[in-house]
Amino acid sequence: RNVLFVGGSLIRRFHGTLFAILNAEDKRDYKTWSLNGAKVIDIGRNNEVQCHLHDRLLSRNRYKTYHCEDLQSISSSASASASAPNDQQKQKKGRFDYLRINCFQGLSWFFNDEFENAKNLSSTNEFDDYDLMILGNAPWELDDACPSSTDNYTMWEKLDQAFETVRNVTSPKLQIAYRTSGFVQFTPSQGGENRTNIDNQKIYEINRRIREFVKEAKADGANMTLVDFGKIVESRSFGEQRIPGDTPQHYGLEPRLALIHHLMHVLTME
Repeated sequence: RNVLFVGGSLIRRFHGTLFAILNAEDKRDYKTWSLNGAKVIDIGRNNEVQCHLHDRLLSRNRYKTYHCEDLQSISSSASASASAPNDQQKQKKGRFDYLRINCFQGLSWFFNDEFENAKNLSSTNEFDDYDLMILGNAPWELDDACPSSTDNYTMWEKLDQAFETVRNVTSPKLQIAYRTSGFVQFTPSQGGENRTNIDNQKIYEINRRIREFVKEAKADGANMTLVDFGKIVESRSFGEQRIPGDTPQHYGLEPRLALIHHLMHVLTME
């Protein structure tokens, strides 16, 4: 499949780990560093990363962080030996790209702008590059991390606007998997329990609205899937039970592997 991951750092890390799994030379022996190292999950974290593959229509717009990869696959032909893969047996299987959009309003701008560009240029729609988009953002919206310098919309209004634009781009050829958010946990120096509780109450409500949106959109015939990361990671998100990452918003490797398993399950079932 041709996949575009759209979101903030949690989606970036998810994209990196899943790409490493799918593109590994030896799928019988994964090393932890190969799935969780900085060169895997932190591409584009501090620097701008551009797509230099010219077959990508989105690359012409020069998004600040647009990381593109061609996913390699082992041929399924009878002549291919699964136990001893070589370069001749490899073939390109699809696009596997990541676009950084941290905020709800950014989703609205992205989807609206791309459709306008396609109409103005009388060209192929940029979304035709993909048949699956995986969306996920939320934590940046908290604590005014997504300032609105050009409008007076609340976070909830921007979320509703994002929902509307997302609904409009689904089609029989484009499936959208909407991921709910994980939770945060701050240290005492970062605001501690009080800040943690305030932000997580917002995340609970964001996730509730995402679930309702996907349910209603699917009932209306939209090609949409819920990837409920918030639900599967909740029990390992708080206190000593949390599987921590390098920031209050991030998790370690294990929740990402659980998310990959869940994603594959829902895509297979639907």
